[in-house]
Amino acid sequence: MRLQNLLCRFFTLYLGTILLVTCQFVPVSRHLQTSAIINNSRWYFFGGRIRNHGVDSDDISDINDINEVFYLKLSKSFSTDSLEWHKDETGSPLANVFSTSYVYPNNSSILIIGGVMANQTTHDVLPNSSAIYKYNLNDSSWEVPKITGIDDFAHCGGLQSMADNTGRIFLYGGMLDIPGPICNKMSILYTNNMSWITNNITTSRFGYAATIDKSGNITYIGGRSMSNFDDDSYVSMNEILIFDTKSLSWHNIVSNSRLTGESLVLLNKHVYIFDTLNYKWVKTLERDTPVPPLIIVLPILAFLLVLLMICWCLKRQRKQNEGLSS
Repeated sequence: MRLQNLLCRFFTLYLGTILLVTCQFVPVSRHLQTSAIINNSRWYFFGGRIRNHGVDSDDISDINDINEVFYLKLSKSFSTDSLEWHKDETGSPLANVFSTSYVYPNNSSILIIGGVMANQTTHDVLPNSSAIYKYNLNDSSWEVPKITGIDDFAHCGGLQSMADNTGRIFLYGGMLDIPGPICNKMSILYTNNMSWITNNITTSRFGYAATIDKSGNITYIGGRSMSNFDDDSYVSMNEILIFDTKSLSWHNIVSNSRLTGESLVLLNKHVYIFDTLNYKWVKTLERDTPVPPLIIVLPILAFLLVLLMICWCLKRQRKQNEGLSS
């Protein structure tokens, strides 16, 4: 009877493990998706483009834009070999690719901005759909925010949303559809009253890297200036664009460090580091002498203290022995 109970428990645990592994959501490989990190605790992913025969497939009919929404918990440790994904079964109202995102400062909602919006069932592109959708994290609901002003942003994709501490979102450049014309504009979305301002510019980029500093300057690096996707469309990483969000003015910077020859090969194996104070690329880093962490220093000090105590006790014992012998 005891053996039957053990076998029953074993097969119950075994079947439960099999069902858990089988039912666990595992996202398929994709590209052109949008992501956002919430309060350093959850990493959300939205949409993307998959191909039934792999992301390198050239068959246009193989393309499938999806509306999946899922996240990875960052608040607890995990193994990259067995990630625990969590899926929002509702998904987004439309399939979206090539979009960007903005997280509200109170971590209550996420804006999905621009890109290509398509019907999830028919996969038809919907150019007249809203360019911005709002995802509410408390109940996983979606809404189309009401935005006033001249909405000239359209569905530009392949750009990055840069936000300052006043709630303004700066949307520079991008590209219509994939491929399509370059969006030669800088659009500013005021989230405090949900209004637009769009300034047309002569040239632009998409697929760039961008960051905003504490003074409110946005630095744009690299990307493409043409939508033909050949080698001539790449922008040199030494041609830096600075946008002053306070004066709404542009500054062109040419870095005095050329990424050519050995320096380019070296950086390609590591990380690109740009010095925003001197506007130059860093080729080498001077490493500071590391300070030993407290968890290492304390045991060493304790060991030395014990060693000193032992030496003191041995010396005292030797003096007592010498006194007795005399």
